[in-house]
Amino acid sequence: MTDHSFSKSRGARIAAMMSLTFIPLLGLAARSLAQDKAEAKKEPPQVKVVAPFGLVREATTTVIIRGLNLSDVTEIRFPDLKPAPVIKIKSKGAAPGADKVPIEKVGNTQIEVEITLPPGAPLRATPFIVVGPNGQSEAKQILILDETKTVAEKEPNDGFAGAQDITLGQTITGILSPGQKTDVFRFACKAGQKIRVEAQAVRFGSPLDPFLLLHNSDGQLLAEIDDGLEVSDPVLEFAILKDGMYFLTILDAHDLASPVHSYVLQTQ
Repeated sequence: MTDHSFSKSRGARIAAMMSLTFIPLLGLAARSLAQDKAEAKKEPPQVKVVAPFGLVREATTTVIIRGLNLSDVTEIRFPDLKPAPVIKIKSKGAAPGADKVPIEKVGNTQIEVEITLPPGAPLRATPFIVVGPNGQSEAKQILILDETKTVAEKEPNDGFAGAQDITLGQTITGILSPGQKTDVFRFACKAGQKIRVEAQAVRFGSPLDPFLLLHNSDGQLLAEIDDGLEVSDPVLEFAILKDGMYFLTILDAHDLASPVHSYVLQTQ
């Protein structure tokens, strides 16, 4: 004869033992998940892209700083500049997509800031960092340009008909925006004049892979160059054969564009 009361009692004891075993395990799992989330939140900010990355002195420029873990950033510092620039954070949060550019290259968060450089800031690349509750970023370079020789690219200038007039010797700061994947500049030259145009983009973290072209006023292609000798930033050099108007075009070698496809062109 089976003692059913004993079987039920034994089953209850086993169930109780199992529950005592699993409750601590569930607690450990919950704590582990919480720790993982906490550790993820402790990641310091990372700066990937700055647009524009060329700033002029004695002017206020709106700049997009894009990267990872930037939503909680509270401060931007320029450790080498004294007096310090005046900086105002206008917005921060998720960043929009960037035309087939991978997130690991440009990041998924951004800060929009206004930066006013002091009058005596040195004309060179200078480091800055961003600071948040989880630490600070590694230093990123930004270029300080001469306000008397620098012009900003103005849209629409995506063809010869709407080319922006410049003078050789000027520095141009620009962005290849999604709706305008080429920027064209027009300038006058004399026979025998040697021109030199240096594109800067890749070295400052821009996703732009610059490609430069030079045409004459008849639309004839005179020169083109993609990559430089050491970096992907090209230098175009050409000896002018006759007086006239010439057209300089910059585009992305992969036909991409975005609000952070920034560049600087130094002409002479």
